[in-house]
Parts: sequence; structure tokens; C-alpha cells
Amino acid sequence: MSENSPSTDVARKEGRRDAPGVSLVLQSTETCKCYIILILKIPSIIMGRVAFIPSQTLDEAAAISDRSALHSPFRLFLIDLQILCKNLKYLPNTILPFRQLPPLPGVEDEQPGSWLDVVSTVILALLQWFLLLVTIPAILFLRGWMTIVCGTAVCTLVYLIQQRMWGPLIIESRVDLTGYKQHPTEKWFFINGIGTSRTLVQHTCNRLAATFKRPITGVHNRSYGIVGDILECLIQRCLSYNTTDVRVAYECLKQHILDPNIEKVVVLAHSQGGIVISLALDRMYAELPSRAISKLEIYTFGSAAAHFNNPLCSPAASGTLSPSRRDLRPLLLQPTTVIQTIEHYCNELDLVPRWGVLYNTRHCPGHRYAGRVFIYKGASGHLFNEHYLDSMFPLSSARATLTIQEEATDDSPTMPLMNKFLDQMVDVDTATAQRRARSLSVGNKDLIISRVPSRYGRRMSVQDDSQNAVCEGSGRTVRQLSKLWMYVGSGGDDGAEEAPSGWVFGRSSSVWNN
Repeated sequence: MSENSPSTDVARKEGRRDAPGVSLVLQSTETCKCYIILILKIPSIIMGRVAFIPSQTLDEAAAISDRSALHSPFRLFLIDLQILCKNLKYLPNTILPFRQLPPLPGVEDEQPGSWLDVVSTVILALLQWFLLLVTIPAILFLRGWMTIVCGTAVCTLVYLIQQRMWGPLIIESRVDLTGYKQHPTEKWFFINGIGTSRTLVQHTCNRLAATFKRPITGVHNRSYGIVGDILECLIQRCLSYNTTDVRVAYECLKQHILDPNIEKVVVLAHSQGGIVISLALDRMYAELPSRAISKLEIYTFGSAAAHFNNPLCSPAASGTLSPSRRDLRPLLLQPTTVIQTIEHYCNELDLVPRWGVLYNTRHCPGHRYAGRVFIYKGASGHLFNEHYLDSMFPLSSARATLTIQEEATDDSPTMPLMNKFLDQMVDVDTATAQRRARSLSVGNKDLIISRVPSRYGRRMSVQDDSQNAVCEGSGRTVRQLSKLWMYVGSGGDDGAEEAPSGWVFGRSSSVWNN
């Protein structure tokens, strides 16, 4: 008997209980339907549409340097221009595909003036390209005073349009979080990318607050137009120049990581925001104690950063060493990184990460780039809300909503609520890990940084560490490896009992730290 048969409908309307055989058939039918849907989705999980690059091993992190220590600024500038030009074919992918954002509780669908900001950004880009194209001909063929007047007029117009898009450097989210779990010992920040107006930063902070159920403080990386922002990125990457947004981000983060009442400081950075946080971190490592910096957790999306440092640290060994000891072992045991969690998320066909995180992790094994990398294969788009946040970490992926009820009956079965990104089995990029290990080989002998073995352990070669890093992600889904996912919907990592349960293929373990 089918579920929608007339006799079944009449029985339900009259409140009569079906015969045991009929109820069993109906329940079995619903269960079969759930499992059929699940089975149809499993092949896409097994295909591994998410590539995973594990963190650099401790030996690799200690032996290599960031690129600014290896090359001159002029050479870095030429390299960056070359990489950018090679990837210009991916320029349309920065805005494609077009997506409509789903509504979130407490967040307006569209901020006032958002369309005017889009128009202003387009006008700015056109004016700046025009200025670049006519500068050299104007200098060659126009009189000096005419060149100065025309250039001043265009620059003034660009400045006036920019002023409309600028706003305060610090922007707070405006979402009512009453009724949700409070996290008084946490502080969350967002650093925006290129071409972002104050209106869009406010809207993004609101969506982040609605997604993670935490107040979000936005550090406004002011836009100078698309062309101006790209030039600023080149200056930041090649000269390690601390622009205004870098200095503001540093001061904000410093204030909170030195606050004894704050135990965790989470930073979400998008696009150029990845450069901003990487430069701010470099200054922190030089000026602040590692114990304070260890409060940080860094998550980037479509990062344009060319390097990411994360120095090694360790508790001091007990006792002192005799000066007569010939091996002079270091006074550090069990080395680890200062920041325990750094995660990078990017779309494979997005121009910006192909210039930033993807190029510097895959093609520069001798350069330091700390953190895990999750690459959404075949995905494009660079917009934070449309192509990253809603695609990778929708509010529906929260642990409280991992299962959905088919109908209103109490005994109807439940089905896991799968996510196209989070529930993908990762494809570990073993080639990158092997290139990193080979880059540390001197002759035919593995290079081993001076690490004191544990009491019962032994020294491990670079190849062994690299293999362990690969095994870390093998057979796991993004949901099991990602720590950021745990915070969606007011979640947290308060204890082992709250560890994310990877229901796919019955795996329940999780790896969070780098």
C-alpha cells in the first residue's frame, strides 16, 4: 500500500492507527528513500572534489624562509607580475557564477546603497585603467602643464568616488544574538579584501555574526579601486610595507591578545585581507610574547598573501646543560608552532588564490607558508559571501542541524543533511608534500633539524614527517579536518565531547591542529 493511498489518508484524518503491517511497510519505504538519496550522493564524496595540502612539517618550517628573505623586492615584483599575467584568463571567474544569497535571521537581504557601491567600483576601475593607458602618451605628446592639469582632474575624480566608499576603520556587526550561547572569552575579527566598500563590510560582518552567532569586528581595508588595490597588493607583497589597514589590524589584535580576559582571538581574512594579517603577524612575532600570540586562530578565504609565517616554540627543558656537552642540544623539547590553527580555503579557478596561496604552496616548496589548505576543485568565484562563506560554511551545516525530519510524524526516519563542500572526502596533495621534503635534501642525505627525541621515541627524518602529514588527511572529509566548521551556529571546541562527528563511513575522529 502506498503512502498517499486514499485509505491511508482517511485513516490519518480520522486518527485511527494503521495495521502493524501497513505501518512497517510505510516506515520501510521512507527509510529506503533516505538511503537511496544517500547512496546517490556518495559517489561525489568518493571522487574527492576537495584537495588538501597538509601543513608544513616542523623540520620544513624551521629550515625554510619566506620569500622576502630570499629575493630582492625588484625580483619579487617581476615574479608577481608574471604570475598575475599568466592567470589573467581566470579574471571572469572572480565574479562568476552569479549567486543569490539565502536570507539569514537578523540580516537584511540588501544593504542600502549597495548597488551604488557596485557602480562606483566599476567607474573607478574604468577611470584608473584610462589613467594608466593615457599616462605615457600624455607625457610624450602633451605640454607639461596640460598633462598636469588632466592628471590632477582624473585623480581628483577618483579620490571623490573613493571617499564615498570609505567609512570608519572599525565596523561592528549589527545582529541581535539574544538567546544564543554567549562566548565572553572570544573575540572575532574580519578583514576584507579588494574593492570592498563600508556598506559591504557591514553586510559581511552581519552575515558572519548570523552564521557563527558571535559578534564580529570588521577591520575595514579601504579600497582605492580595483587597479589601485592590485598595486597596493604588489607593494605589500614585495616590500612588506605596513599600510594603514595593517597597522590598524595590528593594534586591534594586540589589544585583545594581551587582554587576560580573552582566551581566543579568531581572525577571518578574505583576499587582500590575507596579506594584511600575514604582515600584522610578522610584526607580532617580533614584538609580542608567543604565549599571547598563541591565542590566535587564523582562517583565510581566497588569500592573496605570498607568505605566512608561524615560528616554532616550545616549553623550556627542565634542568640546564653542561658547557662541556659536545652535542649542545637545544633547551627546547617537543617543538610546536606558535599559532596552533591556521586554515586556508580557496576555489581552484579563482584568480586571486592562484596568484597567492595556491602558487606559493604548490609551486614554491622552498618558501614558508604555514597552515593547511583546502582547495575546492573546479569551483570559481572570489566574492566572500556568495562564493566562500555561503558555499563552504552555510548556517545549515551547524551541528545542531545535521539531521532533518522528513515529515511531521514522530517515527519517521532522519537523513543526514549533507554539504557539497564539508562532506567531500579530501584528496591529499601528496605531490606537494613530497616536493617540500625533497627541497630539504642536501645531497642524498635527509636534512634533520635539531629536534630532541622524546624519552621513548626516536629522531624522525623529513620524509617520515612528510608521510605523517599526508596520512593526517587520508580518508577524511573536510568536516573532520576543518576546525572553523565547528563554530557554525554558536558551536565551539570546548571539549572532546563536542568534537565533530564525521558520519560518513562511520568515522568519528577529528584532527584540528596544524
